Amino acid sequence: MRQRKEIQKMLLSGFRKKKKIERALRKADKKEDIISLINEEIKVYVFKIILDSIQVAPVKNVWRVIEIKGDRTLYSLHSIIQEAFDWDNDHMFSFFLNNKIWDQDTEYKGNPLGECEPSLFDDKAKPADEAEIRDLGIRRGKKFKYLFDYGDELIHTIETIKIYENNEKESRFPRIIESK
Repeated sequence: MRQRKEIQKMLLSGFRKKKKIERALRKADKKEDIISLINEEIKVYVFKIILDSIQVAPVKNVWRVIEIKGDRTLYSLHSIIQEAFDWDNDHMFSFFLNNKIWDQDTEYKGNPLGECEPSLFDDKAKPADEAEIRDLGIRRGKKFKYLFDYGDELIHTIETIKIYENNEKESRFPRIIESK
């Protein structure tokens, strides 16, 4: 059993290294820039997720604060929001980075399986499972929307309240740090 866990850990580590290298090659051309991106310190993002409304009915004072590493995807952010609010993760979802619901130009979407399926309506949405948080230009104070369940329309505002260097070697991320 112990050997199996060690092997899984090694494989996961190799997968993460491969993803790091692939990202660096996509983002840079020069050798020194590629090396810099591979060795880049991964920051932690602190988001306050506020539930705005359900089926267009306003909701007051329901929010969560979570911490998530910048190398995680929007799909990972979706997953921790699902856990934090105790939703069922059984519907499609979208993030709108310009803070406007239904704006296709800044939409990242996915489904409970983590996929971004093309729409019949010339959909411009990008896949949430491929968008790393650190690559989205998110700064402290930035707000954006999260929509879960296109029928019931659970609309959330996500506010970036802090971005910091992770000095804790054994920290578990993502994590929920506040809840109301």
